[in-house]
Amino acid sequence: MHPTMGFVHVRFRVFSPDRTKSSEVWILVDTGSTLTWLPDGVLRGLGIEPLGVQDFQTAGGGVLRRPVGEALVELEGVRYHVPVAFGGPEDVPLLGVTALEILGFEVDPVTHRLRKAPYLVLAAA
Repeated sequence: MHPTMGFVHVRFRVFSPDRTKSSEVWILVDTGSTLTWLPDGVLRGLGIEPLGVQDFQTAGGGVLRRPVGEALVELEGVRYHVPVAFGGPEDVPLLGVTALEILGFEVDPVTHRLRKAPYLVLAAA
Protein backbone atom coordinates (compact mmCIF):
# COMPACT_ATOMS: atom_id res chain seq x y z
CA MET A 1 0.00 0.00 0.00
CA HIS A 2 1.23 3.48 -0.72
CA PRO A 3 -0.09 6.99 -1.13
CA THR A 4 -0.10 8.56 -4.59
CA MET A 5 -0.59 12.34 -4.65
CA GLY A 6 -2.68 12.23 -1.45
CA PHE A 7 -4.60 9.12 -2.47
CA VAL A 8 -4.24 5.72 -0.80
CA HIS A 9 -4.21 2.62 -3.02
CA VAL A 10 -3.95 -0.96 -1.77
CA ARG A 11 -3.76 -4.46 -3.16
CA PHE A 12 -7.05 -6.14 -2.32
CA ARG A 13 -7.87 -9.84 -2.89
CA VAL A 14 -11.37 -11.11 -3.71
CA PHE A 15 -12.24 -14.82 -3.41
CA SER A 16 -14.75 -17.05 -5.17
CA PRO A 17 -17.57 -18.32 -2.94
CA ASP A 18 -15.89 -21.74 -2.72
CA ARG A 19 -12.48 -20.08 -2.08
CA THR A 20 -10.79 -22.01 -4.92
CA LYS A 21 -10.11 -18.90 -7.03
CA SER A 22 -9.16 -15.34 -6.26
CA SER A 23 -8.34 -12.13 -8.02
CA GLU A 24 -6.14 -9.25 -6.90
CA VAL A 25 -7.40 -5.71 -7.47
CA TRP A 26 -5.40 -2.49 -7.13
CA ILE A 27 -7.99 -0.36 -5.41
CA LEU A 28 -8.42 3.24 -4.26
CA VAL A 29 -9.35 3.70 -0.59
CA ASP A 30 -12.39 6.00 -0.44
CA THR A 31 -13.69 6.81 3.04
CA GLY A 32 -16.51 8.78 1.38
CA SER A 33 -17.89 5.61 -0.25
CA THR A 34 -20.15 3.42 1.87
CA LEU A 35 -19.62 0.20 -0.09
CA THR A 36 -16.63 -1.28 -1.86
CA TRP A 37 -16.89 -1.05 -5.65
CA LEU A 38 -15.30 -3.87 -7.64
CA PRO A 39 -15.42 -4.52 -11.39
CA ASP A 40 -18.48 -6.50 -12.41
CA GLY A 41 -16.30 -8.79 -14.57
CA VAL A 42 -14.01 -9.65 -11.64
CA LEU A 43 -16.91 -10.48 -9.33
CA ARG A 44 -18.88 -12.52 -11.87
CA GLY A 45 -15.66 -14.18 -13.09
CA LEU A 46 -15.21 -15.52 -9.57
CA GLY A 47 -18.81 -16.77 -9.47
CA ILE A 48 -20.13 -13.98 -7.24
CA GLU A 49 -23.69 -13.03 -8.15
CA PRO A 50 -25.68 -9.94 -7.18
CA LEU A 51 -28.19 -10.16 -4.34
CA GLY A 52 -30.07 -7.02 -5.36
CA VAL A 53 -29.78 -3.55 -6.85
CA GLN A 54 -29.01 -0.32 -5.01
CA ASP A 55 -29.10 3.39 -5.86
CA PHE A 56 -25.98 5.39 -4.94
CA GLN A 57 -25.78 9.16 -4.55
CA THR A 58 -22.72 10.65 -6.26
CA ALA A 59 -20.72 13.64 -5.03
CA GLY A 60 -22.04 15.59 -8.02
CA GLY A 61 -25.66 14.99 -6.99
CA GLY A 62 -26.38 12.26 -9.53
CA VAL A 63 -27.67 8.77 -8.85
CA LEU A 64 -26.04 5.53 -10.01
CA ARG A 65 -27.92 2.23 -9.91
CA ARG A 66 -25.70 -0.83 -9.50
CA PRO A 67 -26.07 -4.49 -8.55
CA VAL A 68 -24.89 -5.29 -5.02
CA GLY A 69 -23.83 -8.46 -3.23
CA GLU A 70 -21.22 -9.74 -0.86
CA ALA A 71 -17.73 -11.12 -1.31
CA LEU A 72 -15.02 -12.72 0.77
CA VAL A 73 -12.08 -10.31 0.61
CA GLU A 74 -8.62 -10.04 2.09
CA LEU A 75 -6.56 -6.99 3.02
CA GLU A 76 -3.14 -7.38 4.63
CA GLY A 77 -3.92 -10.93 5.75
CA VAL A 78 -7.36 -10.13 7.21
CA ARG A 79 -10.33 -11.91 5.58
CA TYR A 80 -14.04 -11.19 5.96
CA HIS A 81 -17.19 -11.04 3.91
CA VAL A 82 -18.07 -7.48 2.93
CA PRO A 83 -20.87 -5.85 0.95
CA VAL A 84 -19.82 -4.89 -2.58
CA ALA A 85 -21.20 -2.97 -5.53
CA PHE A 86 -20.73 -4.44 -9.02
CA GLY A 87 -18.97 -1.57 -10.78
CA GLY A 88 -19.54 -0.76 -14.41
CA PRO A 89 -16.78 -0.21 -16.99
CA GLU A 90 -16.55 3.50 -16.14
CA ASP A 91 -16.51 2.98 -12.34
CA VAL A 92 -13.25 3.19 -10.39
CA PRO A 93 -12.62 0.26 -8.02
CA LEU A 94 -13.06 1.68 -4.50
CA LEU A 95 -12.45 0.30 -1.02
CA GLY A 96 -15.30 1.81 0.98
CA VAL A 97 -15.65 2.61 4.65
CA THR A 98 -17.90 -0.37 5.45
CA ALA A 99 -15.22 -2.84 4.34
CA LEU A 100 -12.51 -0.85 6.11
CA GLU A 101 -14.44 -1.07 9.36
CA ILE A 102 -15.27 -4.76 8.93
CA LEU A 103 -11.63 -5.57 8.15
CA GLY A 104 -10.42 -3.42 11.04
CA PHE A 105 -8.50 -0.68 9.21
CA GLU A 106 -8.55 3.09 9.03
CA VAL A 107 -6.65 5.73 7.07
CA ASP A 108 -3.96 7.48 9.09
CA PRO A 109 -4.57 11.18 8.33
CA VAL A 110 -0.88 12.06 8.80
CA THR A 111 0.84 9.31 6.78
CA HIS A 112 -2.04 8.67 4.33
CA ARG A 113 -1.57 4.94 4.85
CA LEU A 114 -3.83 2.27 6.27
CA ARG A 115 -3.35 1.23 9.86
CA LYS A 116 -5.11 -1.25 12.13
CA ALA A 117 -8.03 0.40 13.88
CA PRO A 118 -9.22 -0.47 17.35
CA TYR A 119 -12.49 -2.35 17.56
CA LEU A 120 -14.89 -0.32 19.65
CA VAL A 121 -17.77 -1.25 21.92
CA LEU A 122 -20.31 1.31 23.11
CA ALA A 123 -21.64 -0.64 26.07
CA ALA A 124 -19.73 -3.18 28.10
CA ALA A 125 -21.43 -6.06 29.88
